[in-house]
Amino acid sequence: MATTEIIIVGGGFNGLVAAAILARAGHRPLVLEARSVLGGLGATEELPDGCRVPAMHHGTGILDSPLCHELQLARHGLEVLPREGGVFVPQADGAGLLLPVEPKEAAAEIRGTSRSDADRYLELCGFLEDLSNIVQPVLSKSPQEQDSRSWSDLKDWLGLGAKVRRLGQSQMMRLFRWIPMSLRDFLNDTFETELLKAGLAGDAALGSHHGPWAPHTTLNWFHARLVQNVGRQKSWPRGGPGGLARALANSATASGATIRKEARVQRILAVKGRIKGVQLQNGETISGEVILSSLDPRSTFLGLCDPAMLEPRFLWKVFRWRTHGATAKVDLVLSGLPTFGDSDDRDGTVLQSAIRPAKSLEVMERAADAVKYGRVPETPWLEMLIPTAFDPSLAASGRHVASVQVQYVPRNLRDSSWELEREKLGDHVVSTLARVCPDLVGKIVHRRVTTPEDLERRYGVSGGHVFHGEHAPDQLFFFRPFVGYANYQTPLKGLYLCGAGTHPGGGLTGLPGQIAARRVVADIIRGDT
Repeated sequence: MATTEIIIVGGGFNGLVAAAILARAGHRPLVLEARSVLGGLGATEELPDGCRVPAMHHGTGILDSPLCHELQLARHGLEVLPREGGVFVPQADGAGLLLPVEPKEAAAEIRGTSRSDADRYLELCGFLEDLSNIVQPVLSKSPQEQDSRSWSDLKDWLGLGAKVRRLGQSQMMRLFRWIPMSLRDFLNDTFETELLKAGLAGDAALGSHHGPWAPHTTLNWFHARLVQNVGRQKSWPRGGPGGLARALANSATASGATIRKEARVQRILAVKGRIKGVQLQNGETISGEVILSSLDPRSTFLGLCDPAMLEPRFLWKVFRWRTHGATAKVDLVLSGLPTFGDSDDRDGTVLQSAIRPAKSLEVMERAADAVKYGRVPETPWLEMLIPTAFDPSLAASGRHVASVQVQYVPRNLRDSSWELEREKLGDHVVSTLARVCPDLVGKIVHRRVTTPEDLERRYGVSGGHVFHGEHAPDQLFFFRPFVGYANYQTPLKGLYLCGAGTHPGGGLTGLPGQIAARRVVADIIRGDT
């Protein structure tokens, strides 16, 4: 029987971040990854013809965080490439709308259609910047428990309240009004141009089970903009997200961590509510007093833990954790770069952008209707990224790859199966893209369709949910993953959660792993593990 102090289950982004932070704190964590590739949904995977593509997430919010500097990722192989694009909304009958990352540049593009929308866009971006400065401290530490009465917790909340008040009464009232609203109402309240509203609404689409007409979906939009840096990324890791995962792994091992691939954990071992170690699928047992699981809450407690170790009330919370996956992926190998109607792309900005071919909020809502009834949407919401437009290392000479995130696709089909519907979904995606990119079909060399069912089976995420659980008012902040357990601890002494199912949620930010690891370090120092 092997022995280690700290075991980390899962070698995704959060597991690797946790390992690096714990190792730098003087511990010797052991990371156990079931697959042969690190990075989880943020891995870079092989396609035919010497091409590679992001497994699922093609946004890398972690690049814009202080964490990269803290973990010295540049010293451990991370090469950051510039990326000029923002968001491009192409149209079949025209050039579409380009929204560069820089607000002033985007406003200049918007002004060609609506001067008032351009002014309001600049105003909204300024408000988001002020709000980001306020909420970033909240996002970078564990949420305080709801019933906490300690003076330090009270000071934190009083301090946050004082910062919010600095927004001014008018801005405060706007924020409190916006948060409960549907995304459609929020965008209609702010802008008049349908194309602009459709482009911005996409920030909240990934991972969501709800269309823009559903209540509280504005909260998803703010979460995506403030936590995941959606629509604001000006850089890219060479080799895709997998290159970033490799640098995280190098940083962790250089500081003393050990990483084992193809080491699937079958069972978390505990005696009388106290963690004792893990058992691998091959029968090997590894003892340890502290375990961090970067798996989603349902997989951790229902898949790895003996239910007899947990109280019925807690298991009830686990069963009620919503993981209704609604995201698929289509990856394309192309013989050349596609073109989009009449768009003038002399500087390459369009091809470096996140391409969202949705002309209105109504089109998005109709796509979301399909997931409610277990159907494949005929016109799904899409976001296509062509990473080889700014990272040639991902394809052999003469080839390009397109990473297409597909939204409002049900995990469970009502009257069919994914074996029958998989390629039909791929056809719908290609035909939707072909409406705004006529030469795409003739350039497709290879196509790979990944359904929510594939996500669940291949990456072990419950329900195929890319964020390990819905981003919703009752599943964020104090409530993520459950009331009373937002501090990364669990009912089993020594077991912690550090995945996207914890605060502040999903996306390649590394924040859940970072905060959970620091919680473990503090608990070890206090002798509270």
